[in-house]
Amino acid sequence: MASFGVDSSKSILAALILLFTFAACGRQPSSGPPTRPDWLSDLDYLEKEMPRRHKNLFHALSPKQFKDSVGGLKRRVSTLTDFEIAIEIAKIGSSIRDGHSGVDSLPAALKSRLYPFRAYLYSNGLHTQAIAPEHGRLAGARILAIDDTPTDEAIHRVRAITDGTNDMAVKDFLVFRINRAETLHALGIAHSADSATLTLEQNGERARLVLTPLPKNHPAKSDGIWVWMGANPDSEWVDSRKGPAPLWLKEQKVPFVTSYLPENRTLYVRCNVIADTDKPLLLHFQDAIRQAREHPTDRFVLDLRMNGGGDNTLLLPIIHELIRAESINQRGKLFVIIGRRTQSAAQNFINLFELHTNAIFVGEPSGESPNMYGDPIPMELPSSRIVINLSSLYWQDVGPLDHRLWTGPEIAAELSSDDYAASVDPALNAIRTYTLEPGFKSALGSLLMEQKSMERALKYYEDFQKLPTHRFFNTDQSVTKLVDSLIEDKRFADAVDLLRLHAKYHPRSFETFERLGTALEGVGQKSQAAQAYAEAVKLNPNAWSASDRLRLLTR
Repeated sequence: MASFGVDSSKSILAALILLFTFAACGRQPSSGPPTRPDWLSDLDYLEKEMPRRHKNLFHALSPKQFKDSVGGLKRRVSTLTDFEIAIEIAKIGSSIRDGHSGVDSLPAALKSRLYPFRAYLYSNGLHTQAIAPEHGRLAGARILAIDDTPTDEAIHRVRAITDGTNDMAVKDFLVFRINRAETLHALGIAHSADSATLTLEQNGERARLVLTPLPKNHPAKSDGIWVWMGANPDSEWVDSRKGPAPLWLKEQKVPFVTSYLPENRTLYVRCNVIADTDKPLLLHFQDAIRQAREHPTDRFVLDLRMNGGGDNTLLLPIIHELIRAESINQRGKLFVIIGRRTQSAAQNFINLFELHTNAIFVGEPSGESPNMYGDPIPMELPSSRIVINLSSLYWQDVGPLDHRLWTGPEIAAELSSDDYAASVDPALNAIRTYTLEPGFKSALGSLLMEQKSMERALKYYEDFQKLPTHRFFNTDQSVTKLVDSLIEDKRFADAVDLLRLHAKYHPRSFETFERLGTALEGVGQKSQAAQAYAEAVKLNPNAWSASDRLRLLTR
């Protein structure tokens, strides 16, 4: 995680890489604060090295945007403080839109102090989740503004320095920046780096809370504890959760937990890191599968919502065990809880579940894209000592045309501030109350291909999309495959009807409009086909098949 006061752990290997890098290029890290010429030298280094070291720096931003950002910062260096320059470098790192790339750590002189509260972005807004004991009565209050900056605007500005592949990852990480004194001041959110006033709302009443930052060496600093939800168990801070922790938050330090719930005949498995810990991860899963066989088990629930990744080379033997466990690997019996922190190797894990098992995903969208950049290598700027992570590999776990920014759950179950305060787990509750029904592709496919009832198929699709629990579910791949079957069977009119409905929910899918053009040609509507192809090319200039058909139809 890129950080302003929150360091992610560095390996000995990473430190050696930096040491050898400086030795090889004849550079020595400078001592003392960087001068303006030092900053300009760092920016020259950044501009040259980032495109060279990242696997594909320009997958989400253009070379011109990158050059303009660096050039603009160079021109402003003389007017900015050191911390403001660091913030601008973080904006450049964030623009990569890659959860493994961005500013990773700052030297001590540039670290931002912590205000004594922890926030969380719930489904119903930004709230304090834990707070210093002297302000304990305001634990759980909704944050309406920071100084004169409304919360939505504050979130917007903090997003600009928060790296992440998608909005879910940004939601996860921005809360570790929005309580940082120098960060809020540099972004123009707070008037000063020495105090900030929170406008809060609790139980229908408003309050203003003036806060001063904690010293950098205060024991409540967040180094190493960013994974926690709520108050650090070793601190005196007041948690907004009043009751006992739900299963997913019990013993957060323990990486792997299994619990059998006899009242629901459910085996609950929580895996918070992809790593061998007290014993090999494979053995943990083998033990869990054995427990499911030894107890009457209707549901096997794997909770990955707090799993930020680890070593993806451990995953294949585990997924093979689950595939072979036929009593578990059934629709309606195998559930995987995902969320904003399901990233990196945990995303690789859910990719395997999606491709090879009958698992139903529950919770929030994941914080990573199915195809992702990863395996970051650190790069230290020679003068300022700012460390920037840059992804070295591209993991294409799923199809090359899969451009999803996240894996969406089939059953949406987001956490509200009231849920958290009452120790309610909406994801596990959704699983407990789930009644078995066919998957979307299976149900729609039956209506289209077996019953050949187009009217019922369209109604099913419309009804499915309207259900709030399906608001994150991506129907694109399933519909695309069914449309291909309709076109192959020369059912062009049916394909047109389905694609027009699908385009309503997926207006940014160039494949939808490309296929719509094909289906419209099949029913002889060449003018409308040309319009569909034009839309496909507009959405993706590299849609060559649509481009060729458009040229033929309009010449």
